[in-house]
Amino acid sequence: MLVYYKNYYGEAQALDYPLKNKNIGVTYWQQAEMMSALGLWSLVKCGPTNLKSWYSNLYDLSDVTIYTSKNNHNSGVTDSAIENFKLRNVEVIIATPTAANQTALKVLQDEGVNVIFLWYTGDWAIPTMMTLGILLGAKEKAQAYYDYANKVVKNINDRLEGKTRHTAIVAGASTSLASDGVTTTVSLHTNPHEGNYYFTSLVANTYTNSAGLTEFGATSRSLEWLLNNDKNFDYIAIYLNQTGFATGTATDAGGDGTIISQKQYNDKFEAAVGNYFETSAYKNGNIFGMPYDMLGGISGYGLVTTLAYMIYPDLFTKEEAQNLLQEWFDNFTVAKIDVKTQGAYIYDGTAYKTSYNN
Repeated sequence: MLVYYKNYYGEAQALDYPLKNKNIGVTYWQQAEMMSALGLWSLVKCGPTNLKSWYSNLYDLSDVTIYTSKNNHNSGVTDSAIENFKLRNVEVIIATPTAANQTALKVLQDEGVNVIFLWYTGDWAIPTMMTLGILLGAKEKAQAYYDYANKVVKNINDRLEGKTRHTAIVAGASTSLASDGVTTTVSLHTNPHEGNYYFTSLVANTYTNSAGLTEFGATSRSLEWLLNNDKNFDYIAIYLNQTGFATGTATDAGGDGTIISQKQYNDKFEAAVGNYFETSAYKNGNIFGMPYDMLGGISGYGLVTTLAYMIYPDLFTKEEAQNLLQEWFDNFTVAKIDVKTQGAYIYDGTAYKTSYNN
């Protein structure tokens, strides 16, 4: 039966329905975690290099063919992806919605493969999961995700009701803001469609701007702009790649297969936080790090309470944040993780004195 769903581009896109129990291919880690959360991991037959390089500790890859990506930071579909999707008889591809991927995957669509283009994070997370639940025959798991996400948000809203919410800006970790002019721009995430921004906006009034956005929801501002607007931001949230529960060594050749250590996380944060030394947020201890490897996907709801704790340590506790994160791993992943003893998702070092550690 032919059905239509509204894809990322606002188009009514045709699919063969039902898609239950079909072999699945994914184009990046965000699509992989969707399948895990929907209880469909056993159907995933093909995926990109970074599943093995950075997330091998989170998934059983014994029946997953890994195709060669452009690099670990790239969700683009390659010739290797097309070849291996065919070899594994993939019938459904959950794809990162980019113009390049639309073009690359058309050859498979013309052969009858169902390709689903839905955004994977931010304000799209819940509608995307509900849509996939219907299309892929996983409605109960999609409903469970909806219920969990809404429980997290309700808890935050109830706790912050009647309180003044702090202001925040979401910035990248790799850009130097040294005033000697070596590099004088900063990458910002300023749109609800981007996960780092959206999940931060659930706990703070976050700087919003849609001008000059990249395909992935980022924009750039000058050092001068940031300092001129310094008084408008109580907090700076820095998103850190390959942290949280990703594998250890941060090289493009791949991790070492073990979960990142607290020391590795602290080192990444300390290298990044110094870039913002001229800001009031830096001087007040109001800069915190956040793992892109969760907040950049549908798993961001698992970390929202951790963000709330770092901004409002008088209203939220680290223990309750950990309990909600553990609930995420227990119910929506195939990984066996103890969040109190594994992973690194909150800075606890001494080189930078954070307001939540005072």
